[in-house]
Amino acid sequence: MTAEHEAQAAIARHVKLLRQGRRWSLDELASRSGVSKGMLVQIEGARTNPSIGTLCRIAESFGVSIGRLLEAAPEPDVGGGGAPRTRPRGGGGAGRAAASGGWRGRRRGGER
Repeated sequence: MTAEHEAQAAIARHVKLLRQGRRWSLDELASRSGVSKGMLVQIEGARTNPSIGTLCRIAESFGVSIGRLLEAAPEPDVGGGGAPRTRPRGGGGAGRAAASGGWRGRRRGGER
C-alpha cells in the first residue's frame, strides 16, 4: 500500500470512529464542519484525498488535531516474545493490577 493510500485509510478510519463515538450522523458532522455530506461519505470510504482545509474543518469539529486523523493503526502483534502492544479487552483494566495490588506507586524511569 502506498503512503497516500495509507493516509486515506487512516483518515477514513479515524473520521468514522470519531463520528460514531460521538453518535453523530453524517448530517451532524457536515453541519458542524461545513464539509458536505457527500465529501464525508467519500472520506470515510477512503475514496478521496481531502484538502488540508477540509481536514482542518473536520478535525476542529471533533476538537482534535489533523495529526490525530492521520495516525496509523497500531501494528498487530504477530506473536513475538515481547509485551503486548495494547491493553487486553474486557475487565475494565482491573485484572492483574488489582490482584497484585495495582499500579499505584510504580513509576517509569526517572519520574517522581
